[in-house]
Amino acid sequence: MAACVRIRTLAKVNLYLEVLGRRADGYHDVVSVMQSVTLADDLEIEERPSGIEVVCDAPGVPTDESNLVARAWRRFRLHAGGPDGLRVRIGKRIPVAAGLGGGSANAAGVLAGLSAMRGGRPDLARLAAEVGSDVPFFLEGGTRLAGGRGTDLEPLPALPPCWIVLACPDVRVETRWAYGRLKLPLTRDREFLTMILAGLRQGDARAVAGGLFNRFERVVFGAYPELDDLKGEMLRRDALGVVLSGSGPTLLAVSESQETASALSAWLSKQGVRSFVTEPARKGLELL
Repeated sequence: MAACVRIRTLAKVNLYLEVLGRRADGYHDVVSVMQSVTLADDLEIEERPSGIEVVCDAPGVPTDESNLVARAWRRFRLHAGGPDGLRVRIGKRIPVAAGLGGGSANAAGVLAGLSAMRGGRPDLARLAAEVGSDVPFFLEGGTRLAGGRGTDLEPLPALPPCWIVLACPDVRVETRWAYGRLKLPLTRDREFLTMILAGLRQGDARAVAGGLFNRFERVVFGAYPELDDLKGEMLRRDALGVVLSGSGPTLLAVSESQETASALSAWLSKQGVRSFVTEPARKGLELL
């Protein structure tokens, strides 16, 4: 059994996110097109005598057992055995609570790392679903259609080459609050999803950008109109499309060229908005 492994865990964005309704188990049914991007955290996982220790170089990340990586370790031990203790060091680049899935990605990284440490591969997808709704996506990543509570995943054609600018304003949006304020339509408009799926099949990034959609935008923009204003400014600066990721506050912009993406990122920095220029990725994590 390897005593230490290193893993890179990639962020995700939602190109499409529709919420269908509340389930009997308390979760919500969703339909989402999820996409891995090249912004990533680095994890180092090693055995310790007992218990779990989480070390992170960024503020705002819980380092106690409330962190999803601790839940991932506990579920793995329960179902597949493994070390009695674990130390997880997180080199954090994915912003915290930003709608980019950083915590879920880290949890998936711990599951994959523990599987590598013990030299076997239990049913990681099932364990991931027990840890959190987004966690199974990060085991594979790429471009996927998510259904159910987000754990039912189907592979899609890869997003064609493009550049994705992530704008991360200094705003905190609680996911539970956003769900609580949603007013769901009686029927779902499939037009935007149809546009994205057709664009993916045709390898047309412009068509994909034309279908960007997020049901949370009305709620989040209503409470934080500055995000709506920022979206408008990003569109005026030659982005093909801009949409909220997850429940926010991150906005993602699709650009056809690196020059346009870099210019948009530079403008965001001048406005005091943290930003990243990324590309689509075809995996959710990588053992180093």
